[in-house]
Amino acid sequence: MTPRQLNTLVGGLAAAMLLSACSDINLWDHSNTAVAVTTGDFDRVAEPLLRMEIANTPYEGIISTAVWDPTYDAEQVALKVEALLGDANELNGYSTVFIASGTRGLGLRQYNSLDPDDEFVSDETVVQNVTRFVDGGGALVVTDWGYDLVEAGWPDAVGFLGEDNVFDSAQQGAIGDVSGRVVDDEIAEIMGFDDIAIHFNYSNQAIIESIGDDTRVVLRGDVSYTDELGETHTIEDAPLMVVHEPPGGSGRIILTTFHLNAQGAEAMDALLLATVGSFSTSGGGTVAID
Repeated sequence: MTPRQLNTLVGGLAAAMLLSACSDINLWDHSNTAVAVTTGDFDRVAEPLLRMEIANTPYEGIISTAVWDPTYDAEQVALKVEALLGDANELNGYSTVFIASGTRGLGLRQYNSLDPDDEFVSDETVVQNVTRFVDGGGALVVTDWGYDLVEAGWPDAVGFLGEDNVFDSAQQGAIGDVSGRVVDDEIAEIMGFDDIAIHFNYSNQAIIESIGDDTRVVLRGDVSYTDELGETHTIEDAPLMVVHEPPGGSGRIILTTFHLNAQGAEAMDALLLATVGSFSTSGGGTVAID
């Protein structure tokens, strides 16, 4: 067995063992039988899934053409995020969809001085497809700069820093480490601890100020940001991870302001299993709360 295979096995076993003793906790019973992930510039959301040997289908997160890379050949990319979010039938073929921070079209980053990069979040068809996907029972996991999609689809679910009607306005957080606290009693009981070190590996992460109805905070911590005047501010106990269950639907949205691939393996795997539900593994098994 190679070191990489051993690390994968140990990571999966650690997450399963951590959750196996907590079968009496009443959490969301969701079977993630088919999982799609988008590739983003700033977060590799597939990393914890691969670590736990969870089967998933990646979609390239480039919008249309990559004007900053003349060697990019769009015809060579089999699965594109436009097809996933823009086609309701394609989207509804999955039980869970991970939207990575930096999926182009959902963030601030510009690749030339002319074209906007808010193509997805400003597309009414995409927003409609995603909201119906969740209402129909799907799980949507969104990290950091993907927050605009949540704000577009569920404007009252989460209160973000900045102007609600301005894309990317909440992206002001500072790079660094934050002491996170699991404030959801069910999740804390499952994990056996309520302190998690959260690493913000890029600056300008999205900041959540408040939550609306039907939204619960899983993780909180103190975050800092610098305003347009250069003044630094700290928001104490800001939500770092939230879960929203839209009324009238049967699905849920899991939103993190941090990147999944930048966190400790054991805590991140446990958080995903506790909030998103059970997953099918590449080998035909299941990773779940037993």
